[in-house]
Order: sequence, then C-alpha cells, then structure tokens
Amino acid sequence: MPEDEDYDDDLEDDSDSDYEDLLKMANVVTETSAKNITELTATDLVDLQAIHDSVAELLKHFWMCFPPTNPDMDEKLKRMNVTLRNFEENKIASAEERFGEKNVSEL
Repeated sequence: MPEDEDYDDDLEDDSDSDYEDLLKMANVVTETSAKNITELTATDLVDLQAIHDSVAELLKHFWMCFPPTNPDMDEKLKRMNVTLRNFEENKIASAEERFGEKNVSEL
C-alpha cells in the first residue's frame, strides 16, 4: 500500500452512529450505577461502613505482623490469614449479595 493512500478511504463514515452508540452505553451504565447507589438506605450505608471498618481493622493487624521476627508473630500472621479468608468468604460474600458487588468492590 502506498504511503500517501489513506487505508480507510473506502470505509463508510459512520462515526456519528458510533458516537451515539457510545453515548447510549454510557448513559445506561450511569443510570444503572446511580440506581444501585440510590437504592441503599441509611441503614444499609451504616452496615456497609461497619464492614469497611472491620476490613480495615483486620488488615491493620495483618500488616502489623510484618516482618515476622519471631515464632509468635509468624503464628499470628497465619491466624490473621485464616481470619481474613473467613471474613471474605462469609461477610464479604453476604455483603455482595445484599448490597451488590459494585457497592462492595472497593472494600
């Protein structure tokens, strides 16, 4: 193909319809996101904040175990790992069902 030849000359110019399609998709996503957020009640937000605070506290204790300089710290690190996994399987999973995955994904 010669350098001065435009490779898309024979393509139909449908950039307007592409743009409209993108706008429609963006509006659907925005409306869905807003709907999910507005569906949460004040009680739901308090519960979600409590879960967030619990995760933060567990992670604080987990990271305080580093570096494990003695056998006690190593054992605590293992316990914290198990605790975090259990919390994820139980509390986070039930929170995703209750509040929606999108609202829990940032915990």
